[in-house]
Amino acid sequence: MTKKAAFLLIGLLAASPALAKAEGWGSIGGGVNLDGGRFMGQVQLGLDASLGETMFAGFGVGIGRSGAKDCVSNFFVAGDRVCVKGDRMFSAEARLGTVTKGGSKIYVLGGYSNLGLKADASVNRVTVSSGVTGYGGFSIGAGWQIPVGNKVFFRTEYRYGSYSDGVSTHTLAPSIGISF
Repeated sequence: MTKKAAFLLIGLLAASPALAKAEGWGSIGGGVNLDGGRFMGQVQLGLDASLGETMFAGFGVGIGRSGAKDCVSNFFVAGDRVCVKGDRMFSAEARLGTVTKGGSKIYVLGGYSNLGLKADASVNRVTVSSGVTGYGGFSIGAGWQIPVGNKVFFRTEYRYGSYSDGVSTHTLAPSIGISF
């Protein structure tokens, strides 16, 4: 269902006269996963289309590495430690927002997200690790993009991710990018 929605959005943008005012973008950034306080990183590509003087809509895809981490001691037996750590992450999201007179973009975002997690359990200096398990879900958030020169921008986004099995993440991610 999510793939159909993404193709519908692409189709609507392609059929729209706003596509003539479309702008591609790419960004790379890092940030902090607020669940565990570890660093994360992501690369994104996308397209924004003007919806008049002050509004825009767009979509983007991203791939990165999550910094989520949660550990518990004495889970199975006294002295053990079990940790669940974020691994890879993928996203396909839509954006809708406004453009200020200075060219900044303020927007909300939402879409499909997939998070990979792996677990480590240590008992008496013996560690057992699991493979990466993927959790599908959705992400929502908000962002602020500020132009720095003609084609370069700085962006910061907050993103909440909700995944299967009750897994969720909170991320604050600044990035730098280019428009083309």
